[in-house]
Amino acid sequence: MSEPICATCVINEVKAWLSEKKVKEDLVQKINEGLYLLSKKVDALNYVVLPSENQWKTSIMKCIRCREGMHLMCSYCVTRQASQIIENHITNRNRVESFKESFNMNLYDLT
Repeated sequence: MSEPICATCVINEVKAWLSEKKVKEDLVQKINEGLYLLSKKVDALNYVVLPSENQWKTSIMKCIRCREGMHLMCSYCVTRQASQIIENHITNRNRVESFKESFNMNLYDLT
Protein backbone atom coordinates (compact mmCIF):
# COMPACT_ATOMS: atom_id res chain seq x y z
CA MET A 1 0.00 0.00 0.00
CA SER A 2 1.68 3.19 -1.12
CA GLU A 3 -0.47 5.72 0.74
CA PRO A 4 -1.93 4.04 3.82
CA ILE A 5 -4.86 5.74 5.51
CA CYS A 6 -6.15 4.33 8.78
CA ALA A 7 -9.75 3.30 9.45
CA THR A 8 -10.38 6.30 11.70
CA CYS A 9 -9.37 8.74 8.96
CA VAL A 10 -11.48 6.91 6.35
CA ILE A 11 -14.50 6.95 8.67
CA ASN A 12 -13.95 10.66 9.34
CA GLU A 13 -13.97 11.26 5.57
CA VAL A 14 -17.26 9.38 5.28
CA LYS A 15 -18.74 11.53 8.04
CA ALA A 16 -17.54 14.69 6.27
CA TRP A 17 -19.18 13.44 3.05
CA LEU A 18 -22.45 12.88 4.94
CA SER A 19 -22.28 16.43 6.28
CA GLU A 20 -21.59 17.91 2.84
CA LYS A 21 -24.48 16.00 1.24
CA LYS A 22 -26.91 17.20 3.92
CA VAL A 23 -28.24 13.71 4.60
CA LYS A 24 -31.24 13.61 6.97
CA GLU A 25 -30.24 13.58 10.62
CA ASP A 26 -32.05 10.31 11.40
CA LEU A 27 -30.16 8.57 8.58
CA VAL A 28 -26.88 10.11 9.69
CA GLN A 29 -27.47 8.73 13.17
CA LYS A 30 -28.07 5.20 11.83
CA ILE A 31 -25.07 5.42 9.51
CA ASN A 32 -22.88 6.72 12.35
CA GLU A 33 -23.93 3.72 14.45
CA GLY A 34 -22.82 1.43 11.63
CA LEU A 35 -19.54 3.34 11.24
CA TYR A 36 -18.95 3.10 14.99
CA LEU A 37 -19.40 -0.68 14.85
CA LEU A 38 -17.03 -0.82 11.85
CA SER A 39 -14.47 1.19 13.81
CA LYS A 40 -14.75 -1.20 16.75
CA LYS A 41 -14.40 -4.17 14.39
CA VAL A 42 -11.17 -2.76 12.99
CA ASP A 43 -9.87 -1.97 16.48
CA ALA A 44 -10.69 -5.53 17.56
CA LEU A 45 -8.33 -6.86 14.90
CA ASN A 46 -5.63 -5.52 17.21
CA TYR A 47 -2.90 -5.99 14.67
CA VAL A 48 -0.88 -2.86 15.09
CA VAL A 49 2.69 -2.79 16.29
CA LEU A 50 3.46 0.11 18.54
CA PRO A 51 7.02 1.45 18.60
CA SER A 52 7.51 0.24 22.19
CA GLU A 53 6.49 -3.29 21.12
CA ASN A 54 8.62 -3.35 18.00
CA GLN A 55 11.11 -6.03 18.97
CA TRP A 56 12.60 -6.50 15.49
CA LYS A 57 13.27 -2.83 14.74
CA THR A 58 11.21 -3.08 11.55
CA SER A 59 9.40 -0.15 10.02
CA ILE A 60 5.89 0.42 11.30
CA MET A 61 3.20 1.41 8.83
CA LYS A 62 1.63 4.69 9.86
CA CYS A 63 -1.37 6.57 8.51
CA ILE A 64 -0.28 9.36 6.18
CA ARG A 65 -2.89 11.68 7.71
CA CYS A 66 -2.90 11.19 11.47
CA ARG A 67 0.47 9.36 11.75
CA GLU A 68 -1.06 6.67 14.00
CA GLY A 69 -0.17 2.99 13.65
CA MET A 70 -2.15 1.04 11.08
CA HIS A 71 -4.46 -1.86 11.91
CA LEU A 72 -4.83 -4.98 9.82
CA MET A 73 -7.77 -3.76 7.69
CA CYS A 74 -6.70 -1.62 4.74
CA SER A 75 -8.38 1.66 3.79
CA TYR A 76 -10.00 0.05 0.74
CA CYS A 77 -11.70 -2.61 2.87
CA VAL A 78 -12.85 -0.01 5.39
CA THR A 79 -14.22 2.15 2.55
CA ARG A 80 -15.96 -0.85 0.99
CA GLN A 81 -17.65 -1.72 4.28
CA ALA A 82 -18.59 1.94 4.83
CA SER A 83 -20.09 1.92 1.32
CA GLN A 84 -22.24 -1.04 2.29
CA ILE A 85 -23.42 0.83 5.39
CA ILE A 86 -24.30 3.84 3.21
CA GLU A 87 -26.18 1.66 0.71
CA ASN A 88 -28.15 -0.01 3.53
CA HIS A 89 -29.47 3.34 4.76
CA ILE A 90 -29.61 5.74 1.82
CA THR A 91 -32.22 4.94 -0.79
CA ASN A 92 -31.42 7.86 -3.09
CA ARG A 93 -29.41 6.23 -5.90
CA ASN A 94 -27.82 9.55 -6.89
CA ARG A 95 -26.38 9.95 -3.40
CA VAL A 96 -25.11 6.37 -3.37
CA GLU A 97 -23.44 6.93 -6.74
CA SER A 98 -22.01 10.20 -5.44
CA PHE A 99 -20.49 8.31 -2.52
CA LYS A 100 -19.01 5.70 -4.85
CA GLU A 101 -17.53 8.41 -7.07
CA SER A 102 -16.19 10.41 -4.14
CA PHE A 103 -14.46 7.35 -2.66
CA ASN A 104 -13.48 5.76 -6.01
CA MET A 105 -15.55 2.65 -5.33
CA ASN A 106 -16.32 2.25 -9.03
CA LEU A 107 -12.65 1.45 -9.70
CA TYR A 108 -12.87 -1.92 -7.99
CA ASP A 109 -14.57 -5.14 -8.96
CA LEU A 110 -16.43 -6.18 -5.83
CA THR A 111 -17.51 -9.60 -7.14
